[in-house]
Amino acid sequence: MPAYVRPRIDAPPALDDAGVPSGSRWDLADGPPEDACSRTSHLERFAPLHAVADALVAHLVATHDVTAIAGADPTLADPHPDAVRTVRLAPRDGSGPAFALEWTSFPGVMLHTGRRTSAAFPACGCDACDDRWEDVADELEEAVLLAAGERPPPPEPFGDLVR
Repeated sequence: MPAYVRPRIDAPPALDDAGVPSGSRWDLADGPPEDACSRTSHLERFAPLHAVADALVAHLVATHDVTAIAGADPTLADPHPDAVRTVRLAPRDGSGPAFALEWTSFPGVMLHTGRRTSAAFPACGCDACDDRWEDVADELEEAVLLAAGERPPPPEPFGDLVR
């Protein structure tokens, strides 16, 4: 099975109003200004996440025996209110778990891996978080490929203590 490769994305550099690149706007010692937690600016920096989600769906359809069903997913207990697109991926033979991706207007992507289990990419998106789209895309790819069974689950943090 061919490995997933992120598509080439020609996104302009994500800069704040002062021209400082996302991911390097705050001094580690001082951190962000207090009001940065309540601001979300330059959201266009997350637009490439939609292309990454498209590529993940295309990869899984090409390399797995899955069905991709576009449209509202009635199995989601908590669909995102600002979803602009939804795709549910399910094994054709019904033998494994299905999961859904929602493209949001933020722009971002929600991954639903169970009836009530979901993760947002970006997780927050506020100015204080100072996320780079590339880092969020890494997290999205890892989570989707884990849900699809292409990645081993992370090790149990308590090791042999948990049985």
